[in-house]
Amino acid sequence: QFAEALRLIADALGAGLRVSPVLVSLGANDLQAAGTDQAMLEEATKSVATNLDRVFGGIREATAGRADDPTADLVAVTYYDPSGSNPERPGSTAWWVARLNETIVRAVEQAGGRAPDLAPLVRGREDGLTWYPADVHPTNAGHAVIARAVWATMRYDAVAPVVTLVRPGNGPLPRPRP
Repeated sequence: QFAEALRLIADALGAGLRVSPVLVSLGANDLQAAGTDQAMLEEATKSVATNLDRVFGGIREATAGRADDPTADLVAVTYYDPSGSNPERPGSTAWWVARLNETIVRAVEQAGGRAPDLAPLVRGREDGLTWYPADVHPTNAGHAVIARAVWATMRYDAVAPVVTLVRPGNGPLPRPRP
């Protein structure tokens, strides 16, 4: 997806557009793929740090022409623990999510960007803001919480836009007919 993102940035700049803000969501799949193996989780966190440095540097270079001339507003989302585990308990899912979030915040701030802290916004509200345990992704209400947090992090103005998200119902999705 990174190569495609860089191509889209180049196309937009080629059309005379300014590319900003740029929202990056990266790393949670690495953590999820590691499962509960503590060594694999540690390794996944390290690889996310390396990947984020490369991604943020590439975005800065692509949007500004020079990595040291940040013109795009850069924001990276952090993550929440949909299971509601205790972030103070070493080795828990929430504890690893907190390590991942520290990695994301450190990398995006080094690149001159920002990251909202989503974990405390979801903690204790997992049932209404996520589809867990069937799915780790946010519900419509969860997406709204995340969107407001990203908006506030970007500091564009005090009033976030109103966004309505529609999630398809159960069953096959409608497809256009040829």
